[in-house]
Amino acid sequence: MEMENIPERFHILFNTDWNKGNESEMTSLERARLNELYLEYNKWQLKVALAKTLNLKPDEESKGFPRD
Repeated sequence: MEMENIPERFHILFNTDWNKGNESEMTSLERARLNELYLEYNKWQLKVALAKTLNLKPDEESKGFPRD
C-alpha cells in the first residue's frame, strides 16, 4: 500500500494491531476509536474514487444534487 497517497491521520490504521482480535494489546475503547477512524477512511476513499470517476478534485463538490 502506498502510504504517501493517504492522509497522515489514517496512517495509524495500518501501523497498529487494532484489528488482530484477541491478540491485540489495545483496549476495547481504543479499538472503537480506531474503528470510527476506519469508517472515516472508507468515506475518504469513496470520495476520492468518485472524484476520479467524475473527473473532479476530491474536495470539489458535485453540482448535481443539493447537500442534505
